[in-house]
Amino acid sequence: MRFKDYGDKLKGMVHMLHDTCVARSGVDDSKIEEMKTGKFGSDPKAKKYVHCIWSSTVVNQTWKTDCMK
Repeated sequence: MRFKDYGDKLKGMVHMLHDTCVARSGVDDSKIEEMKTGKFGSDPKAKKYVHCIWSSTVVNQTWKTDCMK
């Protein structure tokens, strides 16, 4: 399923989470784009961004993601 297939409410939550985690981590958009292609380097800001995303969401037992915040 692609991002465009999700409802407006979920899209809004994803954008809010992204913006929050970018602000908390200070990561550059270029690093996020690299991670989307599978290139995970050792940039501490990128690691903070990923940690923020994962710590702000819950993956339930059926592997569906629920936003906590």
